Amino acid sequence: PAYGRALTFAVLEPDYNEELRRFISVEELTSHVLAEEELQKMPELWKQATATVQVAAANEAGQSAWAIHSVTLSRATPFSFC
Repeated sequence: PAYGRALTFAVLEPDYNEELRRFISVEELTSHVLAEEELQKMPELWKQATATVQVAAANEAGQSAWAIHSVTLSRATPFSFC
């Protein structure tokens, strides 16, 4: 971003799935919708063709190394963490 540093836009946590009747672990999460409404503080982001996304796991013991992905910004193409 124009700020020159990574900005947190989401914290992924286990989520309850009604259909499966159980919590879905973070390991099972394979995608995340990057919604313009959630990123009001970064209006310039949507004027770019791509964005760099950094993903890390964290818990009480610490944080993993960052996994860095280049993402094409398109309203029709979902981004998957693969």
